[in-house]
Amino acid sequence: MSVEWYAPVVLMVAVLLWIMGGVLDSTMWALFFALFGGGAAFLVGQATIQPVSFFVALLLAHVLLSMFTRSDHVRLGLRVNRYFVFYCLYAAATAFILPKIFARALDVPPLAISSLKDLYFVTSLRFSKQNMSTACYILISMTAAVCATSASMNPKSRPTFVTWAVVIAWLHIAFGVVGSILTSHGGAGVIAFFRNAKYAQLTQTTEGFVRIDGVFPETSAYAAFAFSWFVLMTELWLRDVRTWQTGLTAAGLGVILIACTSTTAYAALAAYGLVLAARWALSPAALRPSKVVVVVLGGLALIVVLIALMAFVPKVAETAGRVLAGLTVHKLHTQSGEERLYWSALGLNAFRVSWGLGIGAGSFRSSSLLVAILGSTGVVGALAFAAHIAQILKLNRASTWPLAQTGGGAREEPIGVAAAWAAVAGLFPAMVSLPTPDPGVLFAILGGLALGWRHQPERAAAKAPRAPALAGRRVIRI
Repeated sequence: MSVEWYAPVVLMVAVLLWIMGGVLDSTMWALFFALFGGGAAFLVGQATIQPVSFFVALLLAHVLLSMFTRSDHVRLGLRVNRYFVFYCLYAAATAFILPKIFARALDVPPLAISSLKDLYFVTSLRFSKQNMSTACYILISMTAAVCATSASMNPKSRPTFVTWAVVIAWLHIAFGVVGSILTSHGGAGVIAFFRNAKYAQLTQTTEGFVRIDGVFPETSAYAAFAFSWFVLMTELWLRDVRTWQTGLTAAGLGVILIACTSTTAYAALAAYGLVLAARWALSPAALRPSKVVVVVLGGLALIVVLIALMAFVPKVAETAGRVLAGLTVHKLHTQSGEERLYWSALGLNAFRVSWGLGIGAGSFRSSSLLVAILGSTGVVGALAFAAHIAQILKLNRASTWPLAQTGGGAREEPIGVAAAWAAVAGLFPAMVSLPTPDPGVLFAILGGLALGWRHQPERAAAKAPRAPALAGRRVIRI
């Protein structure tokens, strides 16, 4: 095992937070360290322990220390995340049991790929180190969710989260832009300093342009991280939470998602657009005309820019057209598209061969979170994960669906609703790119915060004293 430079930095920050900060501060720093998706705190053989994973372990220590004064918060975190806790524990158990039960029953693509030449390589199913590392990552996600719910009980958690979210989003944009510029002008070594993990660190080009990947291993991972924050900022802007800050940040993230030339990003944006349209159809009166005007003007401005490029810079327009076609309508005919279809087919075959039980987390490489869950944990894991998604969104609550605040109880939870949509819609990129059944720390923290914030109005209503009945009058509880 080798200790990388991230490890002492993460440890120093965690110790300072134990002494001077609270659980909320540590949770926000976990989100910050998630920015460094291509970094490693420790290298254990071919396995990588990311900075955020190491920090979440230290965050758990902080939460356990806080139990001397706030044990009810930890119990609440376990209770409201019960389906996710069950899913993670079950998935971790499958990683050790199912590969041994179904050993040599089928050939699967290994999760670890040593080189780009091994993309179509398959081997007989067997228990491996990848099962253990995937189980550890899933348990880290579970820990992050419980700790995030505990942090949400802090009265200052909502404004603190919005502030950190804006800062992290702009840092992610900056890393992408600066990284692309440095790579294009001989500064790839600077980016390599931050991308020290043992992943297939890809510096891709399209039509001569360096694709934006920041300090993440590849463009699709960079886009997936940006997309979650884009959804969050859009939902906050629609609910008038720091309108200027969240609106400008959403616009910046939208531009970077389009510019990064990622098929994952384009598919996620299209899916989220359909979700927004459906929600608007359900409650068109909830969205104020001013919001519609801003969206329409932004779309018209984009169209004008595209027309200007085609008219005055035809070569740029032709190149952009070829890039867009290659990443969308022609994607399935590319090597990347064929690889993803190949891995998905093998994952579904694993679900079939195991009779719906799965072959264990970390047993194979997928290209979709849904297929990874089905092929790894089977029907039981898929149902548990779906129950957690339903609990985050609170499908039966009226405040979930409108695109703006509609009054009543919705005023109490605009940030909670926005975090819920960011957690769930943030999985759209994972549905077409994630290789394992671990949804990740960002999903876990956003979901944990959303559950905590949206649970608080229920607790307050349960503790509120009953109003006395007045003869001949209607009593309205607020």
